[in-house]
Amino acid sequence: MMAMVVLLLPTLLVEQAPAQAFAPTALLLIGLGVTGGLATGAFAVQMWVQRLVPAQQVALIFASEPVYAAGLSWYFLGETLDLQGWVGSGLILLAVLVGAFGSGPQSSLPVVGTVQPA
Repeated sequence: MMAMVVLLLPTLLVEQAPAQAFAPTALLLIGLGVTGGLATGAFAVQMWVQRLVPAQQVALIFASEPVYAAGLSWYFLGETLDLQGWVGSGLILLAVLVGAFGSGPQSSLPVVGTVQPA
């Protein structure tokens, strides 16, 4: 991170931003509050819940994140998907449903070679 700061310092000479561009405005403070407070709190809740929920269910929830992002961006921002986006979203949803409700290969053979504690 320090390397990036050093690499980007010359842009201060090129940009020549006025001092008022760095003044704390209401929008900046709200953005910092949301990012610093709510996002950090949500991440803490996520870490806590991940200890309680089985790993398979957590993986399924994370796998469906692009579909939720596309739906929310359509609803709130008015963005649209092309055919490739719809097909991709459908495949992700199908994979999540198969992972959640599909049964994997079931073996009726007994487990051989297990060691019983003495």
